[in-house]
Amino acid sequence: MLVTPEYNHSFPGVLKNALDRVYAEWNNKAVGLVPYGFDGGVRVVDALRPALGALQLADVSAAVYVPRSSAREWG
Repeated sequence: MLVTPEYNHSFPGVLKNALDRVYAEWNNKAVGLVPYGFDGGVRVVDALRPALGALQLADVSAAVYVPRSSAREWG
């Protein structure tokens, strides 16, 4: 399971570094995505799926999107 913020319409560099570092351990495994940020982090999933495919990680098609909330929404 990857929980990641959206950073400049993509995923953060530290996540890419971590994925590259544990490539051998995660090879041919499944991974779920839980992005958060503006619009629920939809763009981070779009950017992350090709990178996961190149690392031979199979992501599940459904993702849990966590939208960003503001103080105005709470009352």
